[in-house]
Amino acid sequence: MRFIDFAPGRGIRGVADALFPGRRSVIEVADQVFAMELAARDFGVLLLPRSAAAVSDSIVRAERAGTPTPWHLAVAHDARRTPSNAARTVIDALCRRPRE
Repeated sequence: MRFIDFAPGRGIRGVADALFPGRRSVIEVADQVFAMELAARDFGVLLLPRSAAAVSDSIVRAERAGTPTPWHLAVAHDARRTPSNAARTVIDALCRRPRE
């Protein structure tokens, strides 16, 4: 299987590396739209977040069965400034544990 990869360090690349460590990467791209165009033209398989894949009618989507994909989120802000109310709301929402 031929994989279209994003550059190392991009969030989805880490997920791809963890799920498919021995995959055959045929190209590394920096642009998500270009990567989706390549996948639509059958150049290879592309891993994308569901929200990104949903915007294109020209690619076939498949969901991963089993456990949810682990995403690692980081929030950055200027340590010398207090986050705005809007930023604080986002930070609080991201740091909240899901209800069990």
